[in-house]
Parts: sequence; C-alpha cells; structure tokens
Amino acid sequence: MNTIKNNTNDHKFFSPSVNIRRDENANLSYIPTPNSRLVYDQLISDYKIGIRSFNIIGAYGSGKSSFIWALEKSLNGNAELFASSIKIDEVQGFRFINIVGEHYSLINTFAERVGVNTTSEYRVSDIIQKLKNIMKR
Repeated sequence: MNTIKNNTNDHKFFSPSVNIRRDENANLSYIPTPNSRLVYDQLISDYKIGIRSFNIIGAYGSGKSSFIWALEKSLNGNAELFASSIKIDEVQGFRFINIVGEHYSLINTFAERVGVNTTSEYRVSDIIQKLKNIMKR
C-alpha cells in the first residue's frame, strides 16, 4: 500500500500501484520485505562483478515498480531502505532512465528520455550517442 502526495493539493489519496515515471519524485512509503532485501543484495553483488543489465519479473501487483522506486532512492543515497552489508563504494550515484510500456514507439520513448529532440528528424545513432554521453557522466 502506498500513500502518494497529490501535487495539486495537500490531501493524500490511496493508489494501489506505483508508476516509476509518474512517481519518480513522489514521497512514497516503502517497507522492504525479506524477498526484496535478497533481490537488492543479489543486484548489488552482480553489479560488483560486472553485470549491468537486470530483469525484474513478477505478477501484476507484486511490487516490481515499488522495488525499482526504492532501489533508485537507495542507490542514489536519497533513502536508506535496504540494510545491506554489500556496498558500492566506487560509485557516487546512478542515473535511472525509467521507461514504462505504452502504445507508443519504443525508439521515440528512448529518444525522449535521453534528450534527443523528437520534433525533428533523428537517427537511432543519435540515441546511442546520447546514451554513451550519459554513461560517461
């Protein structure tokens, strides 16, 4: 269960789910479960040995988006949600590019999220170059 502050007023409302785009800057409550702590530790452990791509799958309503939200806040030092003995000392922060599935071009979605101007003509190589620039930073 998540309580999300409505941006238009100070009243709180109940939302049964988290949307990683809509709620990027929301003040959510997250209570880690034993399973989410295991997943967090596994992701950190895998990251430290060089794995940089992960799939998180589960049934609708199982907390995937809430976990991603909490993972981002934890990795960037905005919240200490997972007590873990595994630390990533050499990284100052992470940049998440949150993408939610929708009935829209995936290429255009990537272009918009990395800052490619989609109102003019662009190439996939422009998106890849932007991603490389983001990774360098």
